Amino acid sequence: MRKIVRAKNKERAAKRTHKLQLEQARAERRAARAAEAK
Repeated sequence: MRKIVRAKNKERAAKRTHKLQLEQARAERRAARAAEAK
């Protein structure tokens, strides 16, 4: 029982970090585009 919970928590943590990385990359791209526009 405990092992299953731990595995699910690990999956959830991986998804969360992946989402954060996507948001950071998107923000960086937006900043670069804004710099080009200026």
